[in-house]
Amino acid sequence: MEVLSESTAKVDREIKPKQYALDGVSEFWRVDPFEWTVEIFPLKEGEYELAASLGFEENLTSHLFPGLALPVSSLWES
Repeated sequence: MEVLSESTAKVDREIKPKQYALDGVSEFWRVDPFEWTVEIFPLKEGEYELAASLGFEENLTSHLFPGLALPVSSLWES
């Protein structure tokens, strides 16, 4: 899971995914705390492909974790 930061957003969006792909990370999730969204990127043929962009009211699911249905809103609840 990658959480975007104002000070490192460019690195988080451009450089880190390339490193994750080189390391064979099969999927990563990008959390945008400014837009309250989560994007899911599975690795396909050595590159990440955006599979889903989820809003605050949606549930995060992943084939890597069968049965997971995490409300995106729960990432911001205290």
